[in-house]
Amino acid sequence: MSVEQQAGQSSFFRFDVEEVYRLSPTDFPDPFGAIPPPCYISEYSNSRDFLLTDVKGNQTNKLQGLKVATQIMNWRFDEIHYFNVYLQSLTEDGYTYWSQVHQTISNIGTIFDAPPAPVKGNIFNVNDQEEQVLGYFGAVTRDTLRNFLNPSDTPRRPLFDCAFSFFSNDYPMRCLDCLSVPGSSYQRPDYF
Repeated sequence: MSVEQQAGQSSFFRFDVEEVYRLSPTDFPDPFGAIPPPCYISEYSNSRDFLLTDVKGNQTNKLQGLKVATQIMNWRFDEIHYFNVYLQSLTEDGYTYWSQVHQTISNIGTIFDAPPAPVKGNIFNVNDQEEQVLGYFGAVTRDTLRNFLNPSDTPRRPLFDCAFSFFSNDYPMRCLDCLSVPGSSYQRPDYF
């Protein structure tokens, strides 16, 4: 990825990651040959997990080799699995705000950590200047980087927990009703 910037300027970025994968429910034999439709599950990484980075004016104008997400390989990778990485350009004030938010939600609770507190943003009540309003308003440029994995691309063998077997009658709930998985829908994303 290339970042265009003029000499002496700094650029600030935020990365968010969304995972979208297909889950096909168990196809039990039936006299009509009806195949249940697959679900498409969308999951954003934990709201505590976002990556902020800055590129100082005296550094190279390329961002490369950044780890923006990690995921444990499990049943979610039995079928095609997309990683959508959203890159947002930020102002320096926006970067400072999100850095403070990240620091606040990342505290692990030792006696030396700063106590969690609301992070002051740039939103305020015009009728009551003393009221603390939370949030930050900003206009950003956003780009999407998308990559997918097929089960054959992963270092593990797919589990295929939902595959029908005459020798099994114990299926996970997600195999019986894929809409039971949070974030699931029958609506196929256009890039699938």
